[in-house]
Amino acid sequence: MIRPVLVESCYECHSAKSKRLGGNLRLDTRESILQGGDLGPAVVLGNPEKSLLVRALEHADEDLKMPKHEAQLTPATIESFRQWIQNGLYWPETESLPITDESKKRGFDLAHRKARLPWIWNQPKAQAIPTVADANWPQNEIDHFILAKLEDEGLKPNRSADPAIWLRRVSLTLTGLPPSQKLLEQFIETPSARRHRFAVDSLLASPRFGERWARHWMDLVRYAESR
Repeated sequence: MIRPVLVESCYECHSAKSKRLGGNLRLDTRESILQGGDLGPAVVLGNPEKSLLVRALEHADEDLKMPKHEAQLTPATIESFRQWIQNGLYWPETESLPITDESKKRGFDLAHRKARLPWIWNQPKAQAIPTVADANWPQNEIDHFILAKLEDEGLKPNRSADPAIWLRRVSLTLTGLPPSQKLLEQFIETPSARRHRFAVDSLLASPRFGERWARHWMDLVRYAESR
């Protein structure tokens, strides 16, 4: 939410690529935001009320308005900036590399990709199923790994959730929505040995599943109806 707004509305005047850097303030790295510009740090971590960036976005001062040549951002967007500052100004550890003339000439350079992300090229290897003390708890191979880690830390699994609660959790995770009454009734009526697989398969087949997870991709490429 934050970075797309910065890119669209702020980077023209406040980034390393700005033709003229406004107020000597850059907003394209976390460090530059904390360092600030001519007026001092752009934000005070954990305190939106004392942050110049928030005052600028709210057009609180006649000479301090951002975006300078555009309408004020929506209240919801400004609130997102407030929360961002309140929560510590999260910034991704890695940035997308810019497309340069050199990268265009290189095209798809396998060696370059491997050097950037070496771990994704490692072939997965089957791991031995760990031995656990409570051999009755695991219901599949993955459960063995979960329980082994819990036992290493001296912890025990929580008790099994009520079927209706379990279905609600899975539905919210996969679709972002609570289960329909119809699905709940079908889930309860399905024999316990098959009900979990039935529920997951039903939710994965739902258009709501695709809509929820497509949002991550659309946010990544900054998709909007206006684009």
